[in-house]
Amino acid sequence: MRLGSYAEARESLARGQAVELSESSIRAIVGEAADTTLRAWTEGTLQVARLVLPNARFPQGAREVGPTLALFADGIGAPCVRVDTEGVRGRDGGEAATREIKIGAIARYTHVDRNGRPILRRGDIWYFATGGDRGQLQELLLRLARRRGLGRIRRVQYMGDGATWIQKIWEEVFAPCGVRRSLDIIHACSYLHCILEALCAPGCLEADYKRFRRRLKTWGGESLLRGLAERYGPDAVRGLSGEALGAWNYLEERAWMMDYRQLRREGYFIGSGLIESACKMLVAARCKLAGMHWRHRNAAALAPLRGILRSNFLIAV
Repeated sequence: MRLGSYAEARESLARGQAVELSESSIRAIVGEAADTTLRAWTEGTLQVARLVLPNARFPQGAREVGPTLALFADGIGAPCVRVDTEGVRGRDGGEAATREIKIGAIARYTHVDRNGRPILRRGDIWYFATGGDRGQLQELLLRLARRRGLGRIRRVQYMGDGATWIQKIWEEVFAPCGVRRSLDIIHACSYLHCILEALCAPGCLEADYKRFRRRLKTWGGESLLRGLAERYGPDAVRGLSGEALGAWNYLEERAWMMDYRQLRREGYFIGSGLIESACKMLVAARCKLAGMHWRHRNAAALAPLRGILRSNFLIAV
């Protein structure tokens, strides 16, 4: 899974293992392994890949919050060849250069550190991926969440950005279960910055951004919006247009997801760094090397295999 192409894999096997396989045979083996991986995730036929030593003691100042489940979803584009991108619309309205792979992660923890941040240790996180649509990730995320305690654990959080498909997963399967929905604070801060670019006086952007980012983290989304209106005046807020107006409406509609003060006090995540790093580990670090262009099916086949290894599992046979 570290070689640059199936041609390199064929040459490596022939040179190092004296095994002669064609590129198409290697591609078929990887595809079959990916299908087996997805079946194993859904059916539960997994076993620990290696001995997991007992975790060290929790750091000084840690406090117990009780069993907590955190669910994450995101997507990342893999650079693909023209045959897979032709006719696919990109974010800028032109033809896409990538095809999306959807990533999921589930973390289970019981303690937070002195700053209220969840403490995750070896074996606490499951990573998985699919090249399919939202429905496939949704089904997989629900199945694995139930296996990790959804329905039995009282404290459950669903974290991600504000993408429509991510929100739909929560609305359709997790909101009915009473799962708490949260918006990634880094994502929210990018919209805050867009608003301030339109409201700030020249030379004040950096200072005002730091000030309101701190207010967002300390008090939450509703307090942020009130503070912006107080600082710049209702007329300035009503006068927003273009991207800045879209950013204001975005935060206003999602203010209920941004109660970061309460999330920190109760020991929940306020950011989605875990799923962002998963996107890099499972896809970007393998598929976005210099000059790489993939068939979508091949990139989508490698991602769940890397997820299995990162989750410390093997498929039981």
